[in-house]
Amino acid sequence: MKNFYKVSILLLLATSHYSCKPEPQVQPKEPVFTAIPKEVKDYCVFKYGSYWIYQDSVSGAYDTVTVQSYKVDTVNYPLIDGQLVGINETFGVKLFHSYDRFDDNIIYKGTTPPPYKGHDEAYVTIQRIKQNDVHDETGYMHYPFGKTNPIIDYMDTVKLLFQSDSILHYRNSFYSGYGYKSTDNYHKRNVGIIRKEIKSKNQVWKLIDFHVNQ
Repeated sequence: MKNFYKVSILLLLATSHYSCKPEPQVQPKEPVFTAIPKEVKDYCVFKYGSYWIYQDSVSGAYDTVTVQSYKVDTVNYPLIDGQLVGINETFGVKLFHSYDRFDDNIIYKGTTPPPYKGHDEAYVTIQRIKQNDVHDETGYMHYPFGKTNPIIDYMDTVKLLFQSDSILHYRNSFYSGYGYKSTDNYHKRNVGIIRKEIKSKNQVWKLIDFHVNQ
């Protein structure tokens, strides 16, 4: 009888051991992938072989702008509980100006995915640089483009003055080492900047010829 009880207890222990199922594994979530919006591509993304020729209304001088570099990449947001939260598609385009030998760096990074706090809207940065370290001015375009008059920081203000199916008219006002500047840029879909008005100089650069690859 004692042997019977011993065997019963052993069987009970063995059965209870195998009946304990491991806790189910948390299924990994797919990171949120945010592609570059097509509207941003239409206005800002231009590949090798693209060029624009502008003429200055004051001096009659010409400025030929060409694409020097073009890159599409992604930005990964840090892990939370071992999982990747989001991936944003980004791009960078560098344009070279023959007139003043400045570069325009056009950079798009997109919004910050939840639960991270950051930009709740995407924006395009257009930064003028000479010899890689001298900053002349920085402009912005916000996406969605219907945003008006957002403040970037204590120095820069961007305002959407006009929007149609094919034209965006932005004004960038800022302070820099060169003093206060206000510039109006007219962006045309699938063309780029067609007109640039520099208010402090009463100067207008008009697009007279172009070719774009997108």
